Amino acid sequence: MKLRSHLFLLALGTIVPVAIFAVVVAVWLVEREREAWRIGAENRASALLSAVDAELRGHVTSLEALASVPSLQDGNLDYFRTVAESTLKTHPDWLNIRLATPDGKPILNLRNLDDPRPHGSLAKDGSFARTATTGKTAISNMAWDPQLMRWRFSVRAPVVHNGTIRYVLAADAVPDSITSLVQAQNFDPDWVGVVLDASNRFVARTWDSEKSIGQPASESLQAALAKSSSGWFRGRTVEGVEVYTPFHRSATTGWTVAMGVSAKTFDSAVWRSGWTLALGISFAILLALLGAHLINRRIANAIASLAEATKAIGKGETVALSTDIAPVDEIQTLARALRASADAAHERQVLIEREKSALQEADRAKDRFLAMLSHELRNPLAAISAAAHVVRFAKAGSAEAISAQLVIERQTRHMARLIGDLLDVSRITLGKMALEREPLDLAETITKLARTWRASGRFGRHDVNLDLAPARVNADATRIEQVVANLLDNALKFTPHGGRVDITLAREGSEAVLRVSDSGPGIPQHLLDRLFEPFVQGNEPGTLASAGLGIGLALVKGLAEMHQGSVSAVNGPAGGSVFTVRLPLSEASLVVTSAERSVTGGRHILLIEDDDDTRMMLHAALEFGGHEVRQARDGTSGLALAAQSLPDVAVIDLGLPDIDGLEVARRLRSTQGKRRLALVALTGFGGPDDQRRALDAGFDVHLTKPVTHERLKRVIGGFP
Repeated sequence: MKLRSHLFLLALGTIVPVAIFAVVVAVWLVEREREAWRIGAENRASALLSAVDAELRGHVTSLEALASVPSLQDGNLDYFRTVAESTLKTHPDWLNIRLATPDGKPILNLRNLDDPRPHGSLAKDGSFARTATTGKTAISNMAWDPQLMRWRFSVRAPVVHNGTIRYVLAADAVPDSITSLVQAQNFDPDWVGVVLDASNRFVARTWDSEKSIGQPASESLQAALAKSSSGWFRGRTVEGVEVYTPFHRSATTGWTVAMGVSAKTFDSAVWRSGWTLALGISFAILLALLGAHLINRRIANAIASLAEATKAIGKGETVALSTDIAPVDEIQTLARALRASADAAHERQVLIEREKSALQEADRAKDRFLAMLSHELRNPLAAISAAAHVVRFAKAGSAEAISAQLVIERQTRHMARLIGDLLDVSRITLGKMALEREPLDLAETITKLARTWRASGRFGRHDVNLDLAPARVNADATRIEQVVANLLDNALKFTPHGGRVDITLAREGSEAVLRVSDSGPGIPQHLLDRLFEPFVQGNEPGTLASAGLGIGLALVKGLAEMHQGSVSAVNGPAGGSVFTVRLPLSEASLVVTSAERSVTGGRHILLIEDDDDTRMMLHAALEFGGHEVRQARDGTSGLALAAQSLPDVAVIDLGLPDIDGLEVARRLRSTQGKRRLALVALTGFGGPDDQRRALDAGFDVHLTKPVTHERLKRVIGGFP
């Protein structure tokens, strides 16, 4: 079995148990969220039932008070009629007040003006019969009143005289107050709330309220009520919409309250977190396999060299094995990365257990970041793809070809900055970023950046003003420019067109104080404490001001603190926001930096790089700068070229296929003689330990890939 297969199995063996555990956690989370939804819906239905019972008790209390009027007890119906009419006026939900004997014979009807003592029996009405026989108040089902052309229900109370039921008093009421209670719940548009009478007919409903009153409930709800007085089931509304329904039947009135929660909304909300975790697992597995492939490529050459050495030893040949041939550093880096990942996973798990309330916000922040990352990367990729098509078919040297090349360069720089910001935040977080400090005039750095942005038209829609006092600091020029650029970009982004941006630099005590203020809308109060956290943005994704990944200010904070400084943000007294960066002053005299030196003539440069594309592009870029360049793809060839003619500067990749760059540097130092050779290390590892090893091996400068042409030009120009 090949090494690649072993690495793939190792990657899968590491990630699959985590994936299985994550699946178990996802299922648990889905069930917990489903249970939380169910309990919340049932509690809401129970609360609505309590409100309905309270409303009905109000009707009952009023009717019982009317039934205890002395005139009715004494049989003085003429006077009682006056009292009943007065009571009817004070109850807007009551349509009528009626009085009948226990055998169902009507003797009083306020709505029948022609005959105050109409004939006919009410004994067949179930609620009337319960009141007449048990002497207890009862509430009827919904019924159509042909006289008033309205749906109503009746509240019936006994009139007891000397221990005997003398009359049955009834108040006919409209369900308007019940409807108001249901509507006041402010259900989501795809939820339906209903109140049913004892015969399972609608009393009130949020959907088609007027048409639904008096109609029978859905078959699924009636079937559930036939089995239990309360519960939770999945069924359909009368319109055929699938819903989850909590329901409760009142033990007092026999009426039922139920809610239909859209099954589509419920299921999508419950499974959203599960799908997010599943995608994360898939992405993690993909990264693991990709990492195994990259590791295989990185150590395959070393293994091949060891195999050749083994064959040579078997033949009795003398073989000089380098102690650095095995990629120990890469293996240690991988181990540190895995430990860091395990620690981070443990910390995340502890954080989830301790701060569950922050889970939803973290999930939203992640979604916003992924959405913005996709958006920010797709835009330049689309432009690069279109420009590449133009370059392919346009005539060489034409305006179209030149314009397309400029688009590719501009969008490539934009993507490099995005990826660079992400890597920088990661390096700062892991403590792996190294600073290249030098005496620096902060005012001059800001002036150069502002001049460049103004020339490019980035200040065209804003009034940008500079008030800079000289301030010397001991800092990394590239990182300080990155701090200023992020703050200025943030101010321009959140300031409306025509607004004002002020950049001031002053000395306060032992600190250089940089302030960037704008006339924008200011910072929302709830974001002030979290503004410098990664992926925090001031606006919702999709708005103009939200463009970006939300990492610029986090990068500013990390870089400022690495320079023993600080950054803060407040809202200005007259509006807008003010960002303040404080850096310790350096009283040492400014020296001429490599960026300020000019190269008086071309240099003889030796370029040693095993990646063909990188080597060809660096070769072309250096030749465009007026230098004479020789190139080699491995350490042995590079040493041979140096032996033929010692260069002025050697740019060496550390990860070479035969002899690593550190050993090449040592050998060049040992053979340089009296003339000192300038050595530049070029590598993808930029941690403090990597920088220290490079300097110990004899390198003058340690550069981390990708390195810009401007940066390489400054470094080469800085050598004497």
